[in-house]
Amino acid sequence: MNCLECKDRFSPDNPEVGAYLPKTGQYFAPICQGCPNEHDKGIKGDIDELKDRIANLEAISAQPGWVPRQYHDSLQQIQGQVLLLQNKLNAALDKGKQRAKQQAAQKEAEKPTYRGLRA
Repeated sequence: MNCLECKDRFSPDNPEVGAYLPKTGQYFAPICQGCPNEHDKGIKGDIDELKDRIANLEAISAQPGWVPRQYHDSLQQIQGQVLLLQNKLNAALDKGKQRAKQQAAQKEAEKPTYRGLRA
């Protein structure tokens, strides 16, 4: 029997919640506390929590110059994007310099000349 079947069987009461009788002052523990299915869920949750804690410890304890595994791929992608943008910027600057040289040469050629002499 899984948890959903158990909840349907005890409906409308929730087996995850304990009960308290005010007249007698008794507290009854939740039925799910002793359920083997609940124990399996707890183990899976503990394993996931442990993996998260290991990842966090790895990120926290990173030494200078060392990148944790979970961030390595992101770092490489960002480095590639930065390199691409630098190359585009350098190409645009070179193109602008060439255009400025051409305009300067064009202005020099457009100056009026008198009898074959340059002014």
